[in-house]
Amino acid sequence: MTDTIPSGEARSTSMRRGRRLPVALTVMLAVLMGLVPLVALEAVGASPAGADPTCPCSLWAAETLPAIVDFDDAQAIELGVQFSSDTSGYINGVRFYKAAANTGEHVGSLWTADGTLLAEATFTAESDSGWQQVNFATPVAVVANARYVAGYHTNTGHYSVDQGYFSAHGYTNGPLTAPGGDSSTPNGLYAYSPSPTFPTGTFNGNNYWVDVAFSTAPVPVSVAVSSVVGSLPKGTSQPLGAVETFSDGSTKDVTATASWSSSNPSVGSVSPAGVFSATAVGSTTVTASIDAIAGHTAISVLAPVAYLTVNPSFSVLSPGQTKQLTAVARLTDGSTANVSALVKWGTLLGCGASISPTGLVSANRFGAGIFTASLGRSTGYGTVVVLPRGLW
Repeated sequence: MTDTIPSGEARSTSMRRGRRLPVALTVMLAVLMGLVPLVALEAVGASPAGADPTCPCSLWAAETLPAIVDFDDAQAIELGVQFSSDTSGYINGVRFYKAAANTGEHVGSLWTADGTLLAEATFTAESDSGWQQVNFATPVAVVANARYVAGYHTNTGHYSVDQGYFSAHGYTNGPLTAPGGDSSTPNGLYAYSPSPTFPTGTFNGNNYWVDVAFSTAPVPVSVAVSSVVGSLPKGTSQPLGAVETFSDGSTKDVTATASWSSSNPSVGSVSPAGVFSATAVGSTTVTASIDAIAGHTAISVLAPVAYLTVNPSFSVLSPGQTKQLTAVARLTDGSTANVSALVKWGTLLGCGASISPTGLVSANRFGAGIFTASLGRSTGYGTVVVLPRGLW
């Protein structure tokens, strides 16, 4: 790889690091005055060891800028950084600093230190320049103190760089460390390639401004939306559910906190509590959004209910037996639909038998029961007679 920083640009890098000079002078003065023990000083350019800013976090802050934003190299190249974390957590994605001339598709990747690919994602909705970030479809769990490599591929070059950034020492921010100053763990990695590849080359400890998005806590990765039925008659409603899944496999019911929407509000709308109301024949997609992720389910609205029937309409049971009732709607267009999960089951007469909220009848003793299935303004009826064994 050619020398990426002309000699005159080395002063630019020094000037960039010089932004920290006021803090350094303050610390040195405090040492001279005996206020701060010398052993408390850290390497220039590194945050204090063990510092733990609030995560999600990265190696470099959004306001941190490269010394050279646009290096004049237009070849396709993979650029990377080797890093570790002093605590186990999750790599949510990859970041890199972009020059305006660094156009085209960019692909972020995460590998183990020996080059095993763990995740890959294509950057979208990039700004013209500055820090860019892509999140993996599923955050990658990383182990404390293990080495990993994050990289991004560009087809047009024009990458950002600081000469010798890692030549004398590494850089630490909170739990994250990019090693440096040790030939056994070279940093500032690259590989000229027309497609994404594991970078192994190094030059002069240069920093190519590749970073990671790290979190110590599980992060949300998906939302699943559930419905009682996939289709329901016009004029009826059903409760929906939304469950958020996190990177550690745990889940959380977010039905009450998600934002609900319908792609076709004229067909059906969703309340803030997640109740879908069918208002016109047709189809729509319902979405539940939370934490910048969303889940979807498709719902069809059928013709209105003409009347309901309960099947079987008449049953004979003995004490201790059960019978599952179903509710069938005859629709105004002549079709039928099983609406057992939508109706409200009730009791008109319950002498000797009872019914559950799901329509399961239990025979208790000699007698009879008349049970109802109600949906909107329609009601269907089923009768159950309980006789001693041997009488029927």
